[in-house]
Amino acid sequence: MTTVRIPDFPLVLEKSKECASSLKLEYKELWITPLRTGYRVELLPPPNNKSIASFSECLSRTLGGRVSFRVSSGVVAVYIEWY
Repeated sequence: MTTVRIPDFPLVLEKSKECASSLKLEYKELWITPLRTGYRVELLPPPNNKSIASFSECLSRTLGGRVSFRVSSGVVAVYIEWY
């Protein structure tokens, strides 16, 4: 059985900031929540769906893993998961 290595928190933080900067996304807060299989990343205020899709793609390219995003009650969250 192969063990999947999830990147360390500091790397996810660095790459999240780099992706937001490269896409010129303005945010006041960046929240990263560790999950069992990856991380949940939120930018506040939330960007529009097109921008968050581009942000998700950037994270996928730089960190690998499977990336998806969900919108719920005005909160946009990007999920990065490794299996």
